[in-house]
Amino acid sequence: MVAVRIIDRAEFEKRTASYKCRLLKEYPSGFELWETGWGEPFTMWPEDGHYEERAYFELLANVIGPSMPQNWNGQ
Repeated sequence: MVAVRIIDRAEFEKRTASYKCRLLKEYPSGFELWETGWGEPFTMWPEDGHYEERAYFELLANVIGPSMPQNWNGQ
């Protein structure tokens, strides 16, 4: 059995800081709408303010990696 690693919002924000990700809105149904620094929207589904680390890696592989402009420099 593999343990599920959990990160809190502060850690999630720290990990996504270089991509200038920001929280746009929290919805009552439990999901959050975020946006990268280059305007790509994505959703996260935290549980009690915590995220599965797997969701962070999926964000990198499925949203940030494919949508990041080649000239992105984090500014």
